[in-house]
Amino acid sequence: MSVSENITIKKLNLMIVGEIGEKAEISKPLHWLIVGLFFIESDEIKQLASIALGKICIGNVSSYLPFILEGEARREPETHLFFLVSLRELVDGLLKFDYRIPHIIPFAIPIFQQL
Repeated sequence: MSVSENITIKKLNLMIVGEIGEKAEISKPLHWLIVGLFFIESDEIKQLASIALGKICIGNVSSYLPFILEGEARREPETHLFFLVSLRELVDGLLKFDYRIPHIIPFAIPIFQQL
């Protein structure tokens, strides 16, 4: 498999995981795999990983949002922007699912502190 094919497969997988995670709860360990992609060379993969992390948080706010807001990986200077993109994706996505908004209320102050 060529490098470009490998990148294309990663991009497709991230988009699929993000779409599924937005609508259904995904098991918690997945976030570490996604955050690991913040450290590869492809800016496009990093951006898609940020979006996917925000989308899987929509489907499981109570498990993933604390990680996005306070996680150990968030303290790395090179990943800070990616976590902000994830947070933006979460907030934007929750507007589509009114019934999920109450899940984010306990996190409102920490979210605004990040912005």
